[in-house]
Amino acid sequence: EATIEAVPNYGYIFQGWSDDVTDNPRTLTVNNDITLTANFVADPCIIRELPYFEDFDNLTEATPADGKTGVQPDCWTLAHRDVSMTPEYEPMVYYNAARANSGDYSLLINKRGIYAIPAIDANISDLVMSFYLYESGAAYQLEVGVMSDLNDASTFVPIATFHNPNTTDIQYCEVNFSSYAGEGHFIAFHNTLRSGTSAYSCNYIDDLTVKYAPMNLTAVSADEEMGTVEGSGIVDYGTPATITATANEHYHFIGWSD
Repeated sequence: EATIEAVPNYGYIFQGWSDDVTDNPRTLTVNNDITLTANFVADPCIIRELPYFEDFDNLTEATPADGKTGVQPDCWTLAHRDVSMTPEYEPMVYYNAARANSGDYSLLINKRGIYAIPAIDANISDLVMSFYLYESGAAYQLEVGVMSDLNDASTFVPIATFHNPNTTDIQYCEVNFSSYAGEGHFIAFHNTLRSGTSAYSCNYIDDLTVKYAPMNLTAVSADEEMGTVEGSGIVDYGTPATITATANEHYHFIGWSD
């Protein structure tokens, strides 16, 4: 007997062997020469294009009286439970327009734990994220951070903490991940108690956007006696920008430094 194993690289999943067997690892008896090819496909649970936006409005049409739809967004993961929780207390899409920034649905993060969005195929330190936060009580706060391993809560690195002191308002929140120096690909929310509190409350998030942080475009003149340059500023990633060099009298523009 021999055992073979297919190990996918990051961003891919094992689909099966060339003889349509999907066991992995696979043990087989070899009675003659045999060649087997491992087939891989792109992992559908990885965000490969940015910006990524989720408003939770197209995931269900359920309108339960208590708001709890029982629906979880595809590829989002409850990575860690700080306390025990039955399924009705796990994160889920919630029906109540008063707790959503737009539409009728938001994401309810109920009991304490870590909930991660799908992996992002980018350097997290290059990204920013915005979302809207509603809190139904004063006890909880919401940490936003990055994880490298969804099976290991100790890899959660907090980046920012939010608490909405006015539980009747919906708060706009923004996170810049430029300080993150790790190799994680999972942005995650940690629903946790504020210091000195022990009561139970909930957080609701809506209209989440992850995108590349704006870039600084700096264009300068090598010698301002010869000419000037216009167009420097902050530019959104991937958008066209125009810079213009204007030569002074008796001089000619000959090119940029690149």
